[in-house]
Order: sequence, then C-alpha cells, then structure tokens
Amino acid sequence: MFQLKMSAASCEAECEDFVINVPLLEPADQCCESSIVKEAECEDIVINNIPPGLPPAEWQKCCIYRVPKQLRKVNKEAYTPKLVSIGPFHHRRKELRDMEKHKRGYLEDFLKRTTLKKSQQDLESIIEAKEEEIRLCYSDDCRLNSKDFVQMILLDAIFIIELFLKKVARAKEKKQKKKRITY
Repeated sequence: MFQLKMSAASCEAECEDFVINVPLLEPADQCCESSIVKEAECEDIVINNIPPGLPPAEWQKCCIYRVPKQLRKVNKEAYTPKLVSIGPFHHRRKELRDMEKHKRGYLEDFLKRTTLKKSQQDLESIIEAKEEEIRLCYSDDCRLNSKDFVQMILLDAIFIIELFLKKVARAKEKKQKKKRITY
C-alpha cells in the first residue's frame, strides 16, 4: 500500500517534493518457482517536479491509486479485474462489458426500491455537483468526458450499494425461512 507523505520542506505556496513509502518486494526463495513474496524494508522515493498548477490541498484528496507497477509485476492476474470494473482504471475493457448490463439492472432495481422517489437524472445531478471533487480522488487523470464520467460513477456506486442491499435481503430471507422450518 502506498503512503503519500509530504517532504520535510512541507507544502505552502509551491510544492516540489513528495515522499512515497513504497514496499520493495523480493522473491521468498530464489530457487523456488512460486509467486510467494516477502516484504523487504521500505524505501522512500522522492517525486520531484509536481505540476505547479496543482494546489497541495488537491493532492491530499487523492485516495484511489493504481497498483504500483512493481507490485503488478509480482502477480498481474491478482490485480486485473476478471468480472467487474469499478472506477475509471479498467472502465470500458471489452472482457468486462457484460457486467455493465447488470449494473444498469441494479440501477433500475435501486430506483424502484428507494422511497425517496429520486430519478436517475436526480442522482446524476448530485454526482455532477461533486464531479471535480470525485475526479481529484483518483491518482490518474480520467480521460472520460463529464457525461461518461458521471454515468460511470453513478452505475458503479449504485451497483455496490444495491449489491449489499440484495445480500442483506437474501440473508434476512434465509433467516426467516430457517425460522419457519424450525417451528
């Protein structure tokens, strides 16, 4: 996991250095073909030349990062989505498109479920109002236009919420069914 820290110089008017604590990974056993790794000591990497137009406060909002290349090299498959993509990093990958249809279905289910009687447009408006703030959460620039970005965030967020709601509903149903059988 990355830990983003400001250098001792701290950021005030201009920010030039950031320190990232990166775990270095090495094979557990050189003669072994397994992908087991052990964590070595951490090394601080100083990143210079932070874009001058980016205020330090915006860096502090960033909380969603790509998996570091060093870590992906250890086991690329472990960090590559196989069923569903959440967020912009793997958005629009061909092999994940089928799940986008399910996300739309989950959105429809959510809109039927809610007692707030919010429409899809109402939810999109809420996201549009926070779009810039949401974009700043990602470490990489998202190249989606505003409309596509808002749609992606809406579908992904509602998918996660509805997934939990469905899971809870199934658990309650299963519990009630078990009670009926017991009596």
